[in-house]
Amino acid sequence: MLDRKKQFIVEQALISSIAASVKLRQREFYKSAKVLDINQSTYDTLKKHFRAEFASFLITGANAFKKTSRDREKKLLAQIGWVNRQLNRVKGTLLADDQPTFGVSQKALNLFLKYLWCFRMINEPPHCPIDGQVLKRIKWTGVPWPLMTKKDYLAAIRQTKNVAGEIRLCEWELSEFKPSVQIAIDES
Repeated sequence: MLDRKKQFIVEQALISSIAASVKLRQREFYKSAKVLDINQSTYDTLKKHFRAEFASFLITGANAFKKTSRDREKKLLAQIGWVNRQLNRVKGTLLADDQPTFGVSQKALNLFLKYLWCFRMINEPPHCPIDGQVLKRIKWTGVPWPLMTKKDYLAAIRQTKNVAGEIRLCEWELSEFKPSVQIAIDES
C-alpha cells in the first residue's frame, strides 16, 4: 500500500497523463453527451469509468518497469500495445474516433513512466513521450502523435534518437520540454 504522499503523486501523474493523451490544444478527443445522445449525468459517469479503467491499465503497464531488466525497449512496446488493446476492449468508449490509437496509448504510458521516473519511483524508461513538442523538435513530417500506429511511433523514436544523439531519450526530452509555466529552481 502506498503512503498518502506517494498515492497523491501517483494519482496526479495518472490524471495528468490521461488528460495529456486525450487532449490536443484544448480539444478533447471525447465525444460529447449530445453526440452520444445521453444526459450529462450519464455522460459524466461514463467518462469517470473510462478514466478509471485507463488509469488501471497505465498502472499495470508501469508495474513492468519496477524492476531492472534487459530489453526494456521491447518490454515498453509490448506494454504500450497491451494498454492499447485494453482501451479498445472498454465498452462504450468515449474517444471521438471510437478507437484509441497506439499514439494515444504511448503518450499516456510514456508520460506516466516519465512522472514515476522523475519522482524516483522507477528506473529510467527507454523512451520519452512522443507528442507535438517532440515531433516539432525532430522536424517530423509524418502523422500527428494522436493518429500514430506502432509503425509511425517506431519511426518517430528512430528519428528522435538520431536528433538526441548520445543523450538518452528521457534526458533529452527533459532538456527540450518547454512547459507553459516555467520556474527557476534554486539549487542551493
